[in-house]
Amino acid sequence: MDKKTVQNVAICRKAGNLVCGFDAVKNGLAVTRPKIGPARVSAVLLTADASDKTAKEITFFAAKTDTPAVRCGFTSDEIAAVLGKRCTVLGVRGENFIKMMQL
Repeated sequence: MDKKTVQNVAICRKAGNLVCGFDAVKNGLAVTRPKIGPARVSAVLLTADASDKTAKEITFFAAKTDTPAVRCGFTSDEIAAVLGKRCTVLGVRGENFIKMMQL
């Protein structure tokens, strides 16, 4: 993934459709039909420097809900530069943002 994708992640966060961190993404995957609040995570992004254990665990939870989990070409340092927060697991809500990032 290129620099444009990292910028799209920033746009997604500004819109309130990005979930950062392992636990938050895991909880976002578990949401079934929210009446009030955010929608379920539609895709999971893993940074290039995410540990194998983290990737294995989040992929397991994503597979339970048929949610795609993609390892991206950018690192957590690049995410930190754009978002101001270092994280290796990102959850994207909304089909339009997934299309925008071409996942």
